[in-house]
Amino acid sequence: MYLRQNYYIYCMNIPDYLFSAVEDYKLLLLKEYPPAGTLQLVANRYRLKSCERSVLYRGIYNKDVSIARKKKMISSTEITGKALHIDAMNQVFTVAGYLTGRYVFIASDGFLRDASEIHGDIIPPDICSRACSLIVSFLETSGVVEAVFVIDIQGNMFETIINKLNSIHTAKVRITTFPSKKTDEHLYSLSEGLICSSDTQIIDRSPLQAFDLAASTLLFHFHPVFIQFAYE
Repeated sequence: MYLRQNYYIYCMNIPDYLFSAVEDYKLLLLKEYPPAGTLQLVANRYRLKSCERSVLYRGIYNKDVSIARKKKMISSTEITGKALHIDAMNQVFTVAGYLTGRYVFIASDGFLRDASEIHGDIIPPDICSRACSLIVSFLETSGVVEAVFVIDIQGNMFETIINKLNSIHTAKVRITTFPSKKTDEHLYSLSEGLICSSDTQIIDRSPLQAFDLAASTLLFHFHPVFIQFAYE
């Protein structure tokens, strides 16, 4: 399994035509073309592969939507003393996607995402375990008082993630796991603390501010320069 060594190698793997496709897609969304049909049109024009289509789908949103989500984000300097409610599979798989060399990018709404069709579909258990360790290692330095990992019990990496998190013992932050059949609903119904997820439904429906835990974890450990798809 290839593990990313540095950003330069990763960046060189992204073809120029994909950047062109991104710009075309953004331009058409600005002109208020419907997202679904526009995605298909651009993807067909550039003959995009499945993972490349996912870059457009997960990376580019309507400008107004992007601005609204960015307003809900807080930085790592603002989380001291806070409690985090973490969409565990979402955040673990994003970190794991980086480790395995997937396209990872800052989407137009400011959140870090990876180009995957089904999260966790081909990520080995040992990589998921390492991603969990990296996240907790960052949390130990973050100043948060509690981190609740909400874990979808129907996910195909549920056992791996919950077992790894429950095996980590640290006195610097209170770590708890919360198995759930309805992860999204649980997270967007919370009224206190901060949410950590790049799931658009959770971000949009939650009344809470959002912290990009996956991005901060990777920046803390590897100092990558993420590709960004922000509107000008």
